[in-house]
Amino acid sequence: MQLPCASYFLFHPAILSSDRYLNLAEKLQGLFYKSNGREGDSFHILLDPDFSEHASEDEPTYTPITYAKRMSVIVSKEDSTPYQEISFDICGLVPGYAGEGPNHFYFLMPSYIDDYVCGYMVMRDHIEYAADMTYYAFMSRFNSVLAKYRQNLKLNSINAKLQELMQKDSLTNVRNRNAYDEAMTSLKEQYVLGDRTPFAVAMFDVNNLKRINDELGHEFGDLYIKNACRLICDTFKHSPVYRIGGDEFVAIIKNSDYEIRHDLLENFRKAMVELELSDLPPVNKVS
Repeated sequence: MQLPCASYFLFHPAILSSDRYLNLAEKLQGLFYKSNGREGDSFHILLDPDFSEHASEDEPTYTPITYAKRMSVIVSKEDSTPYQEISFDICGLVPGYAGEGPNHFYFLMPSYIDDYVCGYMVMRDHIEYAADMTYYAFMSRFNSVLAKYRQNLKLNSINAKLQELMQKDSLTNVRNRNAYDEAMTSLKEQYVLGDRTPFAVAMFDVNNLKRINDELGHEFGDLYIKNACRLICDTFKHSPVYRIGGDEFVAIIKNSDYEIRHDLLENFRKAMVELELSDLPPVNKVS
């Protein structure tokens, strides 16, 4: 059996080295658009646009044994001319086909993982490759690598969720001390590299927490901390907020918040005065 092309060996690392779904097309286009080898001058790979979302789901929601009506164009060249659109209605079957000129033999092969039909591949002519199972061997290898890639996407999604949990404060749901330390390290690195984008750091120390805990109990103390955090977040809506200690918060003031930082701090002080003068319970009178 003859192998379709040198790309037969190369698409394995090209797919598995695509750490994000968005650069999968770029990697494979860089591979196949440089080749008119035994895959031919007309060659197409189309995938379900929800491929990456399905890969990250704990319980898949795709409809088995069904093609999506529109596919993402991963690789597509017809008569060596790349198809420029990023999506394609599968009613047309072959992207870039003009319907004119000599007749051709198109071989369409489904791409699937278990019972999930995630796309299809098209090769043109070379009937002998269909007869000696060369096309089948190519597609089997592609599907095998795609299954590994989908598993990698799932693992990446799990790791991202774990990383997010590791950087989130469980009480207030803002970022925690670990996230703050990483943010400061990143700011220092950007500064060394010449990034002088202005920012400010505002530090907050919550008052009266011990009194709330002693008089009302720690459950109300937690509520008091949440109310304090909400006031900070409501004030600095376009900046990350971190809880770096039991009653300590930091906001790294950026973007539009930075331009009006003094006004925001003044509004923050006024809000605390209004709370103190109100008839609200003590846990709402954030200081």
